[in-house]
Amino acid sequence: MAKHELLGMVSDPVSSLEIEVISPFSGIIIGRSEIPLVYEGEAVYHIARFEDSKEVAEYLGNFHVDISPDIGDDANDDELAIV
Repeated sequence: MAKHELLGMVSDPVSSLEIEVISPFSGIIIGRSEIPLVYEGEAVYHIARFEDSKEVAEYLGNFHVDISPDIGDDANDDELAIV
């Protein structure tokens, strides 16, 4: 993701106040909170920063392809792959 990119919204359940969550820098999201309740100061996203994030994104894309299970003749379509 890019610097200043909109990552999400936090809304107050009591009022109509909504606050944008904006990326403070470019990087790759390596984690995010799945809990629907967020307190001030808590991490909503974990962002990894690199000198060349495009190179890292390309490497991770290749890594994902390398570890993905092949769907071939031996695979049973009714079973889910364990990754």
